[in-house]
Amino acid sequence: MPLPVSLEEFVLGWDTFRAALAAEAGEITATLGLEPHACDGAMVATRMPLAGRLCGPGGHFSSTALFGAADLTGSYLAGQAMGPGRSPLVTQSSMSFLDSSGLGPAVGRLGCSARAGASSSPGWT
Repeated sequence: MPLPVSLEEFVLGWDTFRAALAAEAGEITATLGLEPHACDGAMVATRMPLAGRLCGPGGHFSSTALFGAADLTGSYLAGQAMGPGRSPLVTQSSMSFLDSSGLGPAVGRLGCSARAGASSSPGWT
């Protein structure tokens, strides 16, 4: 399956992805408030609001919320790149933590280069 090229296409794919998740995993996307933000056919970006339930000490995003957002966005991306009937497996992941101004949502961008396998390049700001 190709990656979405329009936000409308991304929203439809994201809703399908969420519906296919087990009830618990679907609740995680709702708890995080994770939503499609942008896409261009080579990357997808999701947005997570800065909400009290997602904050750690100091009012910044908790690492649990950031890892959850990266995991769910990466799972969606890998599933799109791999196509139906294939199950992606993460073999390496990295994340950079930046100073947070605490002023707005976190936006995560994941790109994918799909050949025999998929690789992603995360970036959360």
